[in-house]
Amino acid sequence: MRVGLNAHLLSFGTTYRGAGISRYVHNLLAALRAHAGPEEFELFLGDHRVPPDLAPRKGFRLHLSRWPTARPAVRIVWEQAVLPWLARRLRLDVLHGLGYALPAASHLPAVVTVYDLSFFTHPETHTRASRSYLRLMAPWAARRARLVTTISEHSRRDVVRWLDVPAERVRVVYPGVEPLFRPLDARTVAAFRAAQGLDGPWALFVGTLEPRKNVERLLEALAEVRGRGLPARLLVAGAPGWGADRLRARCAELQLGEAVRFVG
Repeated sequence: MRVGLNAHLLSFGTTYRGAGISRYVHNLLAALRAHAGPEEFELFLGDHRVPPDLAPRKGFRLHLSRWPTARPAVRIVWEQAVLPWLARRLRLDVLHGLGYALPAASHLPAVVTVYDLSFFTHPETHTRASRSYLRLMAPWAARRARLVTTISEHSRRDVVRWLDVPAERVRVVYPGVEPLFRPLDARTVAAFRAAQGLDGPWALFVGTLEPRKNVERLLEALAEVRGRGLPARLLVAGAPGWGADRLRARCAELQLGEAVRFVG
């Protein structure tokens, strides 16, 4: 079986585009590359900075686009105009859209991954353009696909409810855990804390800094806890997305000062 995977949401940079979905896609593709089965995988990428764990090999081929698909509008046009042509030329048996979308002009059996439906359930956490596109594309792609995969039971129920997809066509495929997530020995941890000046207890947030992550409410909770006399402090790690400037302003309003550290 020849499987095409649209991985144009994959980014190897250090901006917000390299977080969340990109990490999921990267690790999924690396696992497929190590897979010893008879399938052939055709990967469609926009970012040319390919790491060693995604290097081409027999049965695992890369197709790097010349289009600047890091720009959402360009990526959408590529998915709808170029991807169907490539699918026919490569004689794919199935196409997997790894981020909410499938090409309308292709009639191949298809799978689509829907990570969450926050653009329906919490529309205020998305930009107007992103919300409008996802609300149009995700329901169509989910109903057109032979199978919808998602990453949690909660999201599976949302797909069935909001996108009107039969439950038997929606499957939860839980994300794996990268090798870098592992306990470190006490000496390494102590050395890191000393180098970073992390004396005493700190809370840690990791994620793209956007309204949908609810960091502003976390800052308000921190201010309330400190107002009760508890020496709580917070590290905020993650690349800034839209609306991130509001977080520093909110810290100033709450007079959190050195209690919050943005580490990038």
